[in-house]
Amino acid sequence: MENENINTAPAPAGNAKLFAFLSYFGFFWVLGLCIEPEKYDPYVKNHVNAGITLSLCWLVASAVNIIPFLGQFVSCIMIVALMVFTIMGFIQALRGKYFTVPLVGDKFTFVK
Repeated sequence: MENENINTAPAPAGNAKLFAFLSYFGFFWVLGLCIEPEKYDPYVKNHVNAGITLSLCWLVASAVNIIPFLGQFVSCIMIVALMVFTIMGFIQALRGKYFTVPLVGDKFTFVK
């Protein structure tokens, strides 16, 4: 319910869309944390949080893959879900809308 109010926020200005989009490419979310003035933009912070969350989930999926059979099965499911969530984040960043990673995004906030 909280995200419905966020989605009506004004359109991002400047290079905010670019940094929001880059947040989903591996560890490029670091750029959104470092580059002025976008690092203060709540829109960029939202997508940086999503990028950090997805990066950590990718690491967990890789670690789970070490476990034979069941771990590899769970890892495959996680990887498919993470690919879908990453594509959803790309699309929302390009549209200029806020994005929260489904299932785990509400539980973790790395950048305030």
